[in-house]
Amino acid sequence: MKIEEKSTNSDIEPSPEGSSPDLYSYAPFSGSVETSKSIRFPQQIVTDEGIEISIRPVRPDDVALLKSLFESLSPESIYFRFFAPIKDFPDHMLESFARINEDCEIALTALDRSGKMLGICCIAIMEDGIRGEFAVLIGDPWHGKGIGAELLKHCLSLAKDRRVEVVWGRVLPGNTKMLALGRKLGFTLKQVPDDNEYELLIDLRKKN
Repeated sequence: MKIEEKSTNSDIEPSPEGSSPDLYSYAPFSGSVETSKSIRFPQQIVTDEGIEISIRPVRPDDVALLKSLFESLSPESIYFRFFAPIKDFPDHMLESFARINEDCEIALTALDRSGKMLGICCIAIMEDGIRGEFAVLIGDPWHGKGIGAELLKHCLSLAKDRRVEVVWGRVLPGNTKMLALGRKLGFTLKQVPDDNEYELLIDLRKKN
């Protein structure tokens, strides 16, 4: 899923003609997430598939955990998330993932009982304050275990707290697991005109 933040970092291989690489290089929201009126962190969760996880905001000291998470990703998972092949995730890039901008982003991570980072989910809130774009990234060993669903549900709850009305994300056709997750959580699905992508969209005003 793309977040509208582009980069010319040399660690990224050229994108297919007509597309632009996306590095998830914006700073995730974390500050007042801790005192959300609907959720207190950390959240201890058992997913529908029986996996015990702890959900909390992304923090600036998560760089080492992020590095391990990204090392667990297959080339396909990287491409599905960033819409471009990425050869390496250097420290300066990981540090940018973990930086906090509490004005316009929400970012949560899921950890297992040992403290290993299993995945992250973020929503970048647009300047109008009522629209946001989401992205989910789960390490390959933990695909299909309900972790992405829990992270996205919690991020959507936090976005609703902040009076965000509509949240969307772009998904490649081959990312069937993400498309299925969107349908499961109540997103509508439509193909983007003149583009080989789908858009998942949810209206939080209609979400209980």
